[in-house]
Amino acid sequence: MKGYSIGGKTGTSEDGVNTGKYVTSFIGTAPISNPEVVILITLYNPTGEGGHQGGVWFI
Repeated sequence: MKGYSIGGKTGTSEDGVNTGKYVTSFIGTAPISNPEVVILITLYNPTGEGGHQGGVWFI
């Protein structure tokens, strides 16, 4: 949105040692200069197309 700065970061980590399960997350904040809104989304053991765990898409 024009005049409104936002930021975010994705993350993927293994859930334990050699479990084959993952945790995928996204955290976003707005506005960057003086945050008023923060959102955290966490997906436990997500499985996408072909078993792919990474990449969280937001539109």
